[in-house]
Amino acid sequence: MADLSKREKLLLYILLCVAILAGGLYLLVLPAMDSRLEVKDQLSAKQSRREQVEQTISAIDSDKQSLQTIEQDIAAFREKFLSGPQEEDIDSLITYLMQSSGVRPQKLEMQPPAAFSLPAYGQQPAADSESDPGGEPQVPVGGVQVVAVQVSGQGTIEDVTAMADLIHEMPYLRIATMDVTLPSGYTYESGAYDVIMDLEVYLYEQPANDSENQTGTAA
Repeated sequence: MADLSKREKLLLYILLCVAILAGGLYLLVLPAMDSRLEVKDQLSAKQSRREQVEQTISAIDSDKQSLQTIEQDIAAFREKFLSGPQEEDIDSLITYLMQSSGVRPQKLEMQPPAAFSLPAYGQQPAADSESDPGGEPQVPVGGVQVVAVQVSGQGTIEDVTAMADLIHEMPYLRIATMDVTLPSGYTYESGAYDVIMDLEVYLYEQPANDSENQTGTAA
């Protein structure tokens, strides 16, 4: 070192400083930068995951609200139908309506429950299968059945009208046809009119897990 000139010593000092800086850069600064980038990537990934979880939670909350709305709609839908009563219940209900309106019941005939169906979208209602076997196909309405009931009785026009009004107030009952005639030998003043009604009773099949909640209609 003693034989080196001042210029050479200065260059050696500069080279030593550059070496120290370069070593510090490679040993300390660059690893720290890599570690910082890695932590930044992890943070970004966790933030993205957090957003996904928040979106999932929001979707779950929205699905819960939709489910509650659907359950309320189903409950309102069920109120428009009888909840799977027995034939005796339907018989008692219709007999009660006739007697309440003043019509004297004479005869009641009931068909077995049949699946309630509607025509497919864009199609015309199917014709009677007996008269037109090639009618348009029908689409069953899940869980809904219809019972055809024919009742006959006798009463005044006012009684028959009152009975029709009572049936009209019940969403699960519908008058398909009604025939009111005056028997031979009777006059208008006698008020002894014969009435025949073809009724449709709409039932909603109660799910198995709701069987405990069924209530009898005749009660």
